[in-house]
Amino acid sequence: MERYRQVAQAVDDALATVDAQVRQQITDTRRTTPLLVEGSAYARLLYGAISPQTELRDVVMLTELIVDNYVADAQPWLSRLDLRLDLGEVGQFTPGEQGSWLGEQACEVLRGNGDGWVDIHSVLQRLEIPVTKIDLSDDAIRAVSVFGPTQVPHIFCNRRTRWGESFEVERFTLAHELCHLLLDREHGDALAIATGPWAPLGIEQRANAFAAAFLMPTWLLRDALTAADAPADDPETIRTVSASLRVSASSLIDRLYNLDEITFDDRIRLRAFWLPGRDH
Repeated sequence: MERYRQVAQAVDDALATVDAQVRQQITDTRRTTPLLVEGSAYARLLYGAISPQTELRDVVMLTELIVDNYVADAQPWLSRLDLRLDLGEVGQFTPGEQGSWLGEQACEVLRGNGDGWVDIHSVLQRLEIPVTKIDLSDDAIRAVSVFGPTQVPHIFCNRRTRWGESFEVERFTLAHELCHLLLDREHGDALAIATGPWAPLGIEQRANAFAAAFLMPTWLLRDALTAADAPADDPETIRTVSASLRVSASSLIDRLYNLDEITFDDRIRLRAFWLPGRDH
């Protein structure tokens, strides 16, 4: 309770000079969602406190970012996220299967194909979803996404994440957050989602599978494998295909395993070869 009071006081102080109507819109709380959000982005900061490693200055910074991100009506931005994805088809699937199915659908709808790879940055630009890099003390947080009736959909990437800042890691993080923005939102609530190990497992599994499928749809992946002219379980194939699709070796290996292109033993061997102590 003491930490909750400290966080609440820090956020209240950060909101003290904000217009009363804007403050009410930001702090309004109605219900809990599966994403650990209590009806508003403000409540996400309070009730989740992000993580045990999050410092008060991080909470204050995120509060200020939410204030800066406020608009009177975010519907023009939110309407762009209403894709015609066939959610009914995946109701009985596992979270990973859902993410894989929907990620490929979203890639087709959003026409993410570049010259043999998926340009997630261009997709976000077309959707007018800003991406901002911030410094959070907790290196387990990869990104925080906010959205809602008065919040422009916005992705904040943590520069201090333990996964590093490589181009491939950033692309996977952005595709992961795009899943949250497309599938894990309710237009009636303002939300803030922090991607980290404490988030609901099923939701994170779906978002990871979505990101992998979005960046490596089967039609591009199999073209790249054909061009590699070597077995999928060959370490050199992993090198050339991951470079072609602009993804990490780790995410490619997992994607190949999930598509039954390689065996479980192949997956272990390839990850040991390419990624000792690393992840996508």
